[in-house]
Amino acid sequence: MPGDPKECREHAKRCAELAKAATAPEARDQFLSLQMSWIRLAADLDNAEALIDAMNEMDEEPPVKAAESPLCQCCYLAELRFLLQRSSTSRW
Repeated sequence: MPGDPKECREHAKRCAELAKAATAPEARDQFLSLQMSWIRLAADLDNAEALIDAMNEMDEEPPVKAAESPLCQCCYLAELRFLLQRSSTSRW
């Protein structure tokens, strides 16, 4: 994936250093704004990478059968009713 969150954080750190050293308030504000932009970009890249990893894991795992999936009690009862209805109508 293009973009490295670590590199973005390094740029953010450098902007913070430049803001601290700036003598003009406008320059300091600009460097602080750039720092926040780099931090947001790093977070966005982290989130995108996590999403891609999760999607890849989903592609690698075999599908879970309904009977094997953990169900809450309400969903379990609904599925049980459905299966009972289906089995009682299929016999006739």
